[in-house]
This record gives sequence, structure tokens and C-alpha cells, in this order.
Amino acid sequence: MKLSKRFLATGLCVVALSGVAAVRWWRSANVGPVQRGADLALSEGCLNCHEGPGDSPLLPRPFAELDDLEPATLREWILDGMPSRVRQDPESRRALEAVAIRMPAWRGRLSDAQTDDLVAYLRALAAADVPEDPAALKGHAVAERLGCFRCHGPGGRGAGSNPGSLKGYIPPWDGSDFRELVADERELREWILGGRPQRLQANPLARFFLDRQAIGMPAFRGQVSEEELRALEAYIGWLRAPVPGS
Repeated sequence: MKLSKRFLATGLCVVALSGVAAVRWWRSANVGPVQRGADLALSEGCLNCHEGPGDSPLLPRPFAELDDLEPATLREWILDGMPSRVRQDPESRRALEAVAIRMPAWRGRLSDAQTDDLVAYLRALAAADVPEDPAALKGHAVAERLGCFRCHGPGGRGAGSNPGSLKGYIPPWDGSDFRELVADERELREWILGGRPQRLQANPLARFFLDRQAIGMPAFRGQVSEEELRALEAYIGWLRAPVPGS
């Protein structure tokens, strides 16, 4: 099976463009809200305070340990520095205002779209957005066990850097890249079990990028059962299902 014309044309464009410009163009066109939120958290300095263990009561909690993940409340924390329920409780407000390191208010500095991306990133990082379907939920657990989210980002929705690869990053499971790289259920299984599908392995251009990328897809043959494969397929299917109203 040949690669699509779109895939080949895009690959040639990326090769033709120079370094950073190529990566920026490709990333901006394809990454989803979770990765955009992750990039924003890094560029805006959020991780300076929220990364790593918050052992001291003076330090903000790591993002993965946030206990209030309602989207509206998260937006208030980001935009106003504290949610209205805390602001309206004198004791809670005094306690928050007394700490040495306070949450800054980002209202006026972030757009609505940027705030949405940060909220999506925080909820994905803390595994707040998970499926209700038992099979898909089991697939999420299987992905965690196999370490998939270490490379593919929170919930499989990230796009971490991958030097030498065609796209410059590890494609997210919910992104538009997925359609080009995984044609059907058989190819998804080939990625999981063998580390790459036969279609791309047989194409010289695709194999060139697969061979030279710094982070390659591991082969999980012998480490995942048929039931777990079906669960992974169910989770990825849930992740890629259209959002009502979108």
C-alpha cells in the first residue's frame, strides 16, 4: 500500500523548510488543546511553581495533584488567582493570601482560547477526562501500565518533541496526524505489537524518518494480551470520537 499523496507532499514540505520554522509550522497545524496547554504552561512559567513535589505547605501543588478539576473552577484559578468560593469565604481567603507564594491572576494576559487549552491540559494531566465505557476505561489503564502516556502525553493527547522525526514531535492519538499514520485497526495493532506498520516500513521516505527519529515506538508483542489490545482500541476510539456540538 502506498502512502497518500498528502502524506508524501507534507513530508517533502517539512524537509524543504528550514529547522525551527518547519517544526513550528507543523506543530501549529496539528497539535490539540492538551499539547497547546502544555506548551503554554511552559512558556508562561506555570511549571516554575507547579512542577515537582509540593512537600512544603508554602509551595503550590503539582498540576497532577490538583483536587478541584471542574473546568469553571480551574478557569477562576487561572484568570483571577482564586475561585469565587474561596474569595467569598473570609477564612479561606485570608489563609490563601497569607502564603508566601501566591497564584497570580492571568486575566488580561491570556485569551479565552489559551485559557481553554490550559484547562484541557490540567484535566488531562490529572486524568479527569476518562471514559465511562468499561472497555475504554480499561484501555486507559492498559496505556498507563505500558507507559504510553510517558511519550504520547497526558491521556495520549500530548505531542512531545521527537528530534529527527517527520513531524518533529510524537503524534497525539486524538490529532489529525493519526489518520495518516494509522489507516485501520490492523495498522494500529502493528504499531502496538511491532513498533511500526508494514505500510510505512515498506515506503523508503517513511522508513527514512522512522529509522532516524530519536524516540522510536517500542514493540509490545508478548507484553499485551488480546483483551488488552481490544481495550486499547476502545480507548483510542473513545478519544477520537467527535465531541457533541463541536
